[in-house]
Amino acid sequence: MNYSFRQITKKDYPKILKLDKKVYPTSKPVTQKILSIWYSKNPEFGVVLEKGRKVAGYLISIPLSKEGSEKLISGKLAEAEMTDKHIFDSKRDKFVYIHIYHIEKFIPDRGITELMLKELMQNTKFKINRLSAYCVTLAGIDIFEKLGFKEGKYISMEHIMKRGNKLFVFELNNKQMNQKIKEEYTPVTRCKMLVCQTPKQ
Repeated sequence: MNYSFRQITKKDYPKILKLDKKVYPTSKPVTQKILSIWYSKNPEFGVVLEKGRKVAGYLISIPLSKEGSEKLISGKLAEAEMTDKHIFDSKRDKFVYIHIYHIEKFIPDRGITELMLKELMQNTKFKINRLSAYCVTLAGIDIFEKLGFKEGKYISMEHIMKRGNKLFVFELNNKQMNQKIKEEYTPVTRCKMLVCQTPKQ
């Protein structure tokens, strides 16, 4: 396969944020400043897969404290609202709680996602207590559900909808969804917070 791995660097930030905006145009976007908070202590949680000198894929995860993970998977805080106290600190925290923020692959290799997840899991020196992922695409939902991730008590009502060639993020109940459809928006997917309580390491 001739793949190699490296840690995320600040040079990767602009491209990652641009890719994320294409699939999840939220009103609370992650910024380069927020990425710096995530990776200032543990950049190894940002996995970059390369083939030759080209990036073949990204697996962008957030190393969280117990408090940060609990607030995220319960819908009390969004990824963009994580502060230093929500980010894993090996001097303070016994376990790391990993949240998968974004996965991107640039070549048609079905095994790339699993390859990057394996790299993430096997190369952290910290004990992992929980994995989570906020999935905003059907492909993402399918991947993580097949890996044993499930929705918990928190059921997100965020929906990705399309009108023309543009994607939108709305928080909708059934009545509001029907109204958006009347306004010629097409449902794409309901976002899901998926959790794996006992990850294999």
